[in-house]
Amino acid sequence: MTVACAGCSSAPGPTSTSASQSKKPTVFVVNYPLAYFARRIGGEAVDVVFPVPDEFDPAHWDPDGEDIAAFQSADLILLNGADYAKWTLRASLPWSRTIVTTREVEDNYIEVPDAVTHSHGPEGEHSHAALASETWLDSKLAIAQARVVKEELEVLVPESAGAIKTNLDALVADLQSLDEEFTSTFAQSSGLWTASHPAFSYIGRGYSLELEIVHWTPNEFPSENQWHRFEGLVAERPTSWMLWEDEPMQETVG
Repeated sequence: MTVACAGCSSAPGPTSTSASQSKKPTVFVVNYPLAYFARRIGGEAVDVVFPVPDEFDPAHWDPDGEDIAAFQSADLILLNGADYAKWTLRASLPWSRTIVTTREVEDNYIEVPDAVTHSHGPEGEHSHAALASETWLDSKLAIAQARVVKEELEVLVPESAGAIKTNLDALVADLQSLDEEFTSTFAQSSGLWTASHPAFSYIGRGYSLELEIVHWTPNEFPSENQWHRFEGLVAERPTSWMLWEDEPMQETVG
């Protein structure tokens, strides 16, 4: 079984001034989970921008100068932390307006013991090294990230603080409900689980799964060595459960 688990007048008149004054603050984010959190919590008070093209993996997207300039112009920039979107470590971002949403839970990062080079679409080859960066897959870390988003949005639009708190409470309730559903689902399974990506380490830890990472890419057929290692795992602990980051090739599932 597989689970698969964004009039040209030089002097502005009264209308232009009014439009400028009513313009919402912009919040740029580096991945969809943060976009979802910011939209749920900020509501109509902010414009949330997630600029990564659909065909790219946001974790490994390499923005051009125009994209970076757009981030630099934002009123607030939300980063994931845990080495997610490494381009942010190289770019000159306005750090007074740049927030690492995992700042309260850095001690809960999961290290990846072995780096593996493979590809995720048009951004080309990359390595998984040092840290598993998809922290939001642990519901407790996701809630911690959402609380940081709430704190920063209250600073950005203090006049909307009441609505922001209400929105956060609703989001946390939804995340807790999802956590309870996952807990119940995983409790009904037993034995070894496998996963195609280190990201699932957060699910493995969060729900006490016996989990092995095999570093398989959904759009590539596993190599002979990869199959050999997988067959060895299954021989030791038979399992029909595998977590995927995307729909795998039919030839792999077959």
